[in-house]
Amino acid sequence: MKRPIHNDTCLDLTGSATTPFPWQTEKTRLFASGREAMIALLRALALPKGTGILIPAYVPEGIIAPVRRCGFEPVLYPVSRQLAPSWPHVEDLLAQRPIGLAVLIHYFGIAQPVERFHDLCRRHGVPVVEDMAHVMHSESDSLGRTGEFVLYSLPKMLGVPDGAPLVIRKPDFDPERLAFRQDSRHILYLTKQLARLGSSTLYRKLAGSTARRLMRRFVPWRVRNFADAYDTLMAYFENPNPMSAVSRFLLKRTDWRKVIEHRVALARRYHEKLDHGAFERLPGTGSLSHAMFGFPVLVGDREGLVGHLDRHDIRGVYLEDRWDFFPQAGREVHQEAIWTMQHHFLFPTAYSLREEEVDYVIKVANEWGVARSHESRRDADNVMTHAQGSNTRVNRNAEI
Repeated sequence: MKRPIHNDTCLDLTGSATTPFPWQTEKTRLFASGREAMIALLRALALPKGTGILIPAYVPEGIIAPVRRCGFEPVLYPVSRQLAPSWPHVEDLLAQRPIGLAVLIHYFGIAQPVERFHDLCRRHGVPVVEDMAHVMHSESDSLGRTGEFVLYSLPKMLGVPDGAPLVIRKPDFDPERLAFRQDSRHILYLTKQLARLGSSTLYRKLAGSTARRLMRRFVPWRVRNFADAYDTLMAYFENPNPMSAVSRFLLKRTDWRKVIEHRVALARRYHEKLDHGAFERLPGTGSLSHAMFGFPVLVGDREGLVGHLDRHDIRGVYLEDRWDFFPQAGREVHQEAIWTMQHHFLFPTAYSLREEEVDYVIKVANEWGVARSHESRRDADNVMTHAQGSNTRVNRNAEI
């Protein structure tokens, strides 16, 4: 394959929208980022300082940082190896202390049992935020229909520099309480995000040319550029900005349904063709009606897989940096989620990818899986041979 394969979003204008976006038919405030939306929501709820906010222990900085910044206490509930809530712990935490808000994350785009989570929280009078950062869904999908608040993060799934629609369904909550606070640093963040989108698009489009070889020299710059944009956002997120006019312009030229259909088709190829012995599937990845951030698997030697794919100019995603907020005290309760954090891998499903490129990714990944399987068998044979040799020596010594 000549073109690099990655999960970065590109400037892909898919044509005018044929269906409304899921949030367009409801009360919605359009924020620039998810953490800006979260901090605006937490302030608008006017909860007493020190109130508990129920969030999963495997949580991004974009959720936990606003909770801490507002002076609330993150109350962490364990999640399983499959990333579903630990129901006994959720029930106990809701019963033990006052909780002002609860968050459920559809990790990697895998649908979690939000109805059950919402029912538990409703019994205790706790509103729910349904985090849809890794999901693109249609109006007919059941996702995004349950929480009192639903939060999206568009740059993870679409070629836009910013955008985080926050849907409000809580009947007694006035959306006007969600205040914007313009910050000039948002312009700098937007500029860096546009530079990232532009470089990502060029890196894909200039495949096989001299220009692309020159672009490769600037890959470290692209990485620093993204990190700098993130750091810029973290410096001002307490001043929530509205979604930019640039993103609004690009969204009007994005066919939401077309993007979903293409990303779902790519995910299904992974599900059907990736070696089942080498790559453990997470529940819910086989029957998709919505698009995921990437196709998730669990793999024992993630470092080895990443290195192998990188040598073929293939880059996926794993979410560990800025996601590890597991407490040191009582860490044993979260061992399943920690294992998943350290062993998951998301194969790329970006809209810019073609089906034949995904087939190439699958071929390269399966070759690695076969090689790993052979290595494991050799290691097992060596252990067995060593054990047999030891037994033989023991028997001879016994005879002597």
